[in-house]
Amino acid sequence: MPGFNFFVSGIEDGMIQLLQTLSVKNDPPGYLKKIDSYGGELNEKVLASYLQEIASNVPLALVTYGGAEEVLSPPLPAVFGEPRIVEHRCTFGVIYCAGDARGERAQRRGIAGKPGVYQMIEDGKQLFGGLQLRRADPDNDDQLTLLTLDPLTEAGIDYVARLPGLTAYMQHFDTRFKWTEPDRRSEPIDVDQLIFDVQPIGEAGGPGGKPGVVLE
Repeated sequence: MPGFNFFVSGIEDGMIQLLQTLSVKNDPPGYLKKIDSYGGELNEKVLASYLQEIASNVPLALVTYGGAEEVLSPPLPAVFGEPRIVEHRCTFGVIYCAGDARGERAQRRGIAGKPGVYQMIEDGKQLFGGLQLRRADPDNDDQLTLLTLDPLTEAGIDYVARLPGLTAYMQHFDTRFKWTEPDRRSEPIDVDQLIFDVQPIGEAGGPGGKPGVVLE
């Protein structure tokens, strides 16, 4: 069964592919100059620094995986070593950034046929709201795996950064998928075969030079 990376990267790639319909490279052209994924921190300072680096590429849209919680499904303990099914309830975000020298109002609302952040958010609603994504199984191209057990559901919009000539907001979408743990029943680990090296005080080990245990 496909694992965590298959689902997260598949959802991310699918959202990027859909945003390509708004690219300036289309015929007729859209308005997005840059469409990519973003894996950095989402605090204003870090993101603002990144947006300054790519300011020449606005308007732009960046897809980011925003984290999740995991619960057992069903929520019952399995037989020892038996693979358990984990439900991954996650959020993906799309960061929209618009730039306009005429001011922050133009960046939000757009002007003279040039879309602002509000129009980008509206287009995101149309592209992703209620959408389910599928992806070809890595072991069988003829078999499609549902990536989003729940349709993408808009879960809020946050202000991200406001810089000279730039305004950015992020639109959140919730969904979930399931992945299965490895079957450990046939892979017992013999602890006697593991080598432990207890290091003396003052050498690398625990924090502050305290004795630590290194597993080789």
